[in-house]
Amino acid sequence: MIRSITVEPVRMSPAGAELIVRVGLDAAAGVEVRGTLVGPRCAGISTVEVAYDLRPVPGADDTALVLRAVIPEPNMWSPAAPFRYDGRVGVWRDGVRVDDHRFAVELRPPQS
Repeated sequence: MIRSITVEPVRMSPAGAELIVRVGLDAAAGVEVRGTLVGPRCAGISTVEVAYDLRPVPGADDTALVLRAVIPEPNMWSPAAPFRYDGRVGVWRDGVRVDDHRFAVELRPPQS
């Protein structure tokens, strides 16, 4: 059912990150997509992990749904501290989860 997941940064800074998550589906009619991002995580570094809900963005078509996440004061990825956020998206039909997909996101600062 889930064909693809793409993550697009809308805004990326140490003060806050906004991401768009596009979930490509075989057919979006009659389904609900729910998701979260959890993080930050980094091997060897202790962090407090927070779950951020992925909220629906109106205007989906028949084959994709769009979700939005806002992360205040994100931990940005760097070679010395490769922080990542783990995502999970589920597709629900009539109250039953029919598909599930996990993905990871690295919040990289904009290139100057």
